[in-house]
Amino acid sequence: MAPQVGQEESKKAEAELNKVRKLPENKRCANCLASGSPLLSAVVMPFKIFVCSNCKSAHQAFSHRCKSTQMSLWSMEEVRSLEDHHGGGNRAAQETYLAQVRDEERPREGDHLDVYKDFVKKAYLEQRWCGPPRRERSDPPQPASRSNLSAAPAAPGGRAARPAAAPPASVDLLSDFEPSKP
Repeated sequence: MAPQVGQEESKKAEAELNKVRKLPENKRCANCLASGSPLLSAVVMPFKIFVCSNCKSAHQAFSHRCKSTQMSLWSMEEVRSLEDHHGGGNRAAQETYLAQVRDEERPREGDHLDVYKDFVKKAYLEQRWCGPPRRERSDPPQPASRSNLSAAPAAPGGRAARPAAAPPASVDLLSDFEPSKP
């Protein structure tokens, strides 16, 4: 649930949000790399990314909460979550969810909305192009302990590799149903 936002906090948050939106990495859509004109006006909150209107529509098809940078009320907490050092913003998405995507796999202007939706599904739900997990820059490195040394294989750079996300399994609850005999 969104936090209650007072008018004064909202004005401060709006000013900070505009600073974050103007960063070079947030001036292009995280997914299709389309440039905002003049700036992108939608944020996909679960992934903390700035996107164009086509990619926003694709995310909404999966019920991802999107907020307008111009029409929504923002709290300082929400804006801070979009900052790079808190794991937000388009640079963080490029380094995590989109680390291994090739340019030809991205949707392009003029593509049908289904192409955008397919990309969102592959990138964020299936996590097909994920790189190693990204730590918040304010967190100090954690010392290795005996219990976490064998937890996950090391990826390049000494970080633990992210396990591949399994696609959701579908279950047929009625296939083995046999009515009980009286």
